Amino acid sequence: MSKILYPASVVNNEDPMMLGRVRAYPFDQNIESVLAGYNFVPGKDDWSEKDPFIILPLLPMFISQVPAVGERISVILQNSERRYQDAYYVQGAYSSPMTMKYENAQAANKNTSLGYRIKQNLAIKNKDGSFKNVQSFGVFPELNDVSMLGRGTSDIIVKPNSVLIRAGKTLDLKTNKFPIANEKRAYIQVSSFDTKTQNLKSQDLIKINQINQETQYLIEWNVYNLDNQQNAFTGDITLYKLKSVEKTLTDNINYDSDLTDVSYVVYTQQFVGTTIETTVTTINSFINQINDGNITNGPSLGNQRFPFAYRPNIQIRNLLKPGSNVDNPIVFSNASQFISRITLNPGQGPKGFSFGLVSSKGVIGKPSELVIETITPKQVTTDSGTFMMSAADTIIMMSHRSGNIVFDPSLSPNPNTLMGITQQQLQDNVLPNTYSMIRGEILFDYLEKISRFLQNHVHSHPSLPPDALTWAGDQKTELFSFPWRFRALNENIRIN
Repeated sequence: MSKILYPASVVNNEDPMMLGRVRAYPFDQNIESVLAGYNFVPGKDDWSEKDPFIILPLLPMFISQVPAVGERISVILQNSERRYQDAYYVQGAYSSPMTMKYENAQAANKNTSLGYRIKQNLAIKNKDGSFKNVQSFGVFPELNDVSMLGRGTSDIIVKPNSVLIRAGKTLDLKTNKFPIANEKRAYIQVSSFDTKTQNLKSQDLIKINQINQETQYLIEWNVYNLDNQQNAFTGDITLYKLKSVEKTLTDNINYDSDLTDVSYVVYTQQFVGTTIETTVTTINSFINQINDGNITNGPSLGNQRFPFAYRPNIQIRNLLKPGSNVDNPIVFSNASQFISRITLNPGQGPKGFSFGLVSSKGVIGKPSELVIETITPKQVTTDSGTFMMSAADTIIMMSHRSGNIVFDPSLSPNPNTLMGITQQQLQDNVLPNTYSMIRGEILFDYLEKISRFLQNHVHSHPSLPPDALTWAGDQKTELFSFPWRFRALNENIRIN
């Protein structure tokens, strides 16, 4: 099978005709033998009719992309039987977008059959298309973009409805580091939009937000003789103080939380031989006493008792777990009756039985707060429009007809400014001869204050200057003490 592309390395790109041609040596040729066959004299015959290694660009003249010396190109032959006639090139593949400034031919072989021994460069994205470092987004074109890239940090990006001209999109390009987007890049954006978003009248919404608080107390009740059939039950009710730790927060505490290592006994009340009705009343009464902050013949809890929780002790909880081995149906029946009747407030339904978290007096449930949130609805309408925006640390707008800027050629390596001005020319020639742009609304506000002062000022005596306060209430100090110059002038956007 005959070849289609012939890899070569550029040895000279200084085309005297400025046509974008290069001199390049193919990888598969004996260069010395070929040159000897043409009686080629290095230096003298470069770029002449005797030079067999002149390669023309396949790109049209209107697009300039000349590879650097030492870079790889792919050579296309018009007639493969005539190796040194009518040869064209396209820029060779790169091993990484971070090597666009320069990459020698050997390194550029990485992703070809010649590059199996070359180390792989850093991948910017994961296999799923996400960025390994999200700050790399935007440095290089995305999949649907049409673009023209410079060899450094400048490019032109053409999107479906926008064009971006950018410089300084990142501060550095290195093959061993993820590129980081520079938010302070210089750019010009020209865009067309099909829709317009408008803010409607704001509305206040009341939301209930749950609060994660420290649970202060825990009540556990226990009945010792659940197998009793004479309706005479003995047990206790224990009040525990909970420590301030992660698992006692209201988001974490629940019916089965193990709190043995973060609690200590504050008070215990026993009951002996009471009926099921009296036992339920006793336990519910104790829960209500904690809710009220006063235990009969017990300690006063004060205002720092909420939130608190109540539940049966671990023996009863284990009896009622799904799959528990309860052989005695009397035990299961009595335990179920207690569980279904013990609560702070029967009116709040099932959520207060078995386990209850009391967030405030008489309220079962996690702590919450009312928050007023202002919402501004938006309306999207069809409304086509265009805009242009430019941004940089310093923006200069210059008219050639104003003619007050003279560029010193000694401050540039170039004989003129057609390929751009230098940093030194910007600093020495441009900035001193340009003027700050005016913030119109602020200047208008200042002029209005002057106008009001002139119309409304008063003199205490005909020979005295105006009083500090006008009859309309304007202060004279507002005109002279406020830094109007710094507010009205933008020194970083300048004109000549």
